Amino acid sequence: QDGSTVLPDEAQNLELQQLLSDLSEHPDDTNAIEQLNRLLTDVLTQANGLIDNGYAAQAEQLVLLVKSINPDLPGLNEVSNHLQSMNEIVALLDKGNEAVELQRILEPEDQSALHYFNEVLKLDPGNPGAEAGLVKVQDALIKRAFQSANDFDFEVAGAWLSEAAEVREDRERIEGARLEIDASWGEHATGLEQDAISAMNSGEFNLANRKIIDLIAMGGQAETIDSLRDRMEDAR
Repeated sequence: QDGSTVLPDEAQNLELQQLLSDLSEHPDDTNAIEQLNRLLTDVLTQANGLIDNGYAAQAEQLVLLVKSINPDLPGLNEVSNHLQSMNEIVALLDKGNEAVELQRILEPEDQSALHYFNEVLKLDPGNPGAEAGLVKVQDALIKRAFQSANDFDFEVAGAWLSEAAEVREDRERIEGARLEIDASWGEHATGLEQDAISAMNSGEFNLANRKIIDLIAMGGQAETIDSLRDRMEDAR
């Protein structure tokens, strides 16, 4: 048997080989032709199922077999296009996951993880691999936000969270991260305020002033800053 015309299913393969043998002896046997086409149509249906379940390599073997026997079989072009689309999706998912590993989350724009996963969703809305990929993208951006917050750069942390919020409609992860970062912001602001007061009490007014400047850089501390400045004037 030619390896290119062998089906993996034993029963189907026996039927196929018998029909091909019959047609080699009687090429105009319409009954055998009809049976062969029915069998090949069943094989195409199996290939479609394999594609839907992510088994593109196995599906391709079946599609090539059908094409080698009857390239004009109804439905063959549709399944071939389905297979091509699936191969494109697999390639895009691979590129997306590689981009995550390399931390190409948003940039370069046309080589980023976000780009590749969104391209998959254009081809296959709701694709679970792409949806999972977008969760990875969002988590990577949230991680950057936490790293910025740990460096007390809360403005940049907020910017990363805003980027993360645009990735997916589900904002639950974003809101959880925002609450944690807001709490960290509050703790840092309180710490700077206490440091400034302690410095004033020790007569270290230059240090106290630096702490006040740090508070100004954080933003949203107008009342506290005014209070500290008044206190420093009184202390002097």
